Amino acid sequence: MLSFIEVIFTCQYNYIIMCNWKIMKKVNFSLIAIISIFFNIINPASANSNLSENYDNLFVLLTIVSALVLILVLGLWGYFIYEFREEKQDSDRTPINHATARKLEFTWTAIAVVIVVILMFVSYPVLFSETNNAEEAETGTEVVVIGTNGWAWRYILPNGTQLNETISPDENRVTDIKLNIGETYTFVFYNIAGFIHSYYVEELNIKMDVVPGVNNSYTFTIDQNIEHDTVFPILCTEFCGQYHSNMKGSIIAVNDGSGA
Repeated sequence: MLSFIEVIFTCQYNYIIMCNWKIMKKVNFSLIAIISIFFNIINPASANSNLSENYDNLFVLLTIVSALVLILVLGLWGYFIYEFREEKQDSDRTPINHATARKLEFTWTAIAVVIVVILMFVSYPVLFSETNNAEEAETGTEVVVIGTNGWAWRYILPNGTQLNETISPDENRVTDIKLNIGETYTFVFYNIAGFIHSYYVEELNIKMDVVPGVNNSYTFTIDQNIEHDTVFPILCTEFCGQYHSNMKGSIIAVNDGSGA
């Protein structure tokens, strides 16, 4: 995200060095248009669960704050390039004293710390509101999710049925589970392997590290507007060994009551 904006502004201020400043002002209009289009492109697509709004709002907030900081820094950089360019000899180039320099350094450090702390407090309730210790799991149809040492996911459904993986000819370990649309589920995660897994369903905003000895839970509801038999791929996003990339599966959303 920011690397794209960085490239734009780097080109802009390198252009200042080579071109007339008045011409550069005209270029700014096209730059604003490009940035506007870019922000529309990166606007997050809402997830297909009840978690979407809070996550999307947090993403937009972080994007705006990051962009403003970047624009400020690059703006100052561009100003100093222009103001203290070689051919402009009337600029005051007297170095500031050490006391002023210390105050300036303290000020910008304090501002950065305040921004980070504020973002931390804003982010924490969003990122951890659906994540609990297993013993404190929120109300929902409980499904046990097990990360195994065979690089596969297994499920224990409320009726005691266990869903095991199937191994395909290309050595993918695939485990699918059906969930009812509109029903609230609490996934309780266990790890019986000696290494970390991470349960990730991008389109449902589910991301949970599955750590040996730590049992967490995650509560979510699949959106009512999802079509029957919609498939949401599951991946492991924590490198866990030889068959990490083969650890696959899917959540299948159904509206006929056949889900867990």
